[in-house]
Amino acid sequence: EENERKLAKLRERFAYAYPYPGLQKLYTKTTVSELKIAAMAEKDEAAFHTFEEKEVVPYIPAFRREQEKVSGAVRGNAFHRTMELLDFSYLFMESGLFAGCPGTYEEYRQGLDTDRLQERLKEFLQRETASLRLTEEYAQAVSLPKIRHFLEQELAYRMWRAFEQGLLYREQPFVLGIDAKRLDQDLPEGEKVLIQGIIDVFFIENGEIVLLDYKTDVIDSLQALWNRYSVQIQYYEEALTKLMQLPVKERILYSFYLEKYE
Repeated sequence: EENERKLAKLRERFAYAYPYPGLQKLYTKTTVSELKIAAMAEKDEAAFHTFEEKEVVPYIPAFRREQEKVSGAVRGNAFHRTMELLDFSYLFMESGLFAGCPGTYEEYRQGLDTDRLQERLKEFLQRETASLRLTEEYAQAVSLPKIRHFLEQELAYRMWRAFEQGLLYREQPFVLGIDAKRLDQDLPEGEKVLIQGIIDVFFIENGEIVLLDYKTDVIDSLQALWNRYSVQIQYYEEALTKLMQLPVKERILYSFYLEKYE
């Protein structure tokens, strides 16, 4: 009889039906990266699998001059960490390349000695590795010529100018609350989902925000890059507008693989 009562209770528990089936798909917190992967799976199957497999790409570090291979994830993290630490004062003013940030990009380009800049970048990586702010693995995974090429472009000049004014922000974390129905129309009205992420870099220029995201994907074109990451940038823009109470005037993807931006 006791066993029959226990069996009846078990049957009752297993027969229980969740009274709010519409909420079963609701997750209270997610990340921009997860939403990006989901969007890629929906509209760009090839891009999704490329991201998922974390392709291995050959590279030659300028100061090692030996061919190695590094995973896409390590390469991406190495570039992001290096760009987060990038010290404009150390590279330009303390090196003697410039006395201060030039007034125009044309003056910047005319005064830039690319050979000296690359040598200074090498010293910068060595300094950051010695201080343990950058791992040896990351220091070897970044390409000095690609970082130098980035610094030759007008975008880098604009970043330096914002840096000098205290208006350059790097690796900015955020949490954004959005309506759950934006992620799935089957979810009920009024439910919220928290999205968390980290914005690579943004800077304020004439009272407006310039949003920048670095990418190391092996890809054919900037248009393909935008197709892959437009959802991610959309959430970044929305979060920044709320966080800073300023409009976003430019959204930029910089491709270290293509060495250009849009």
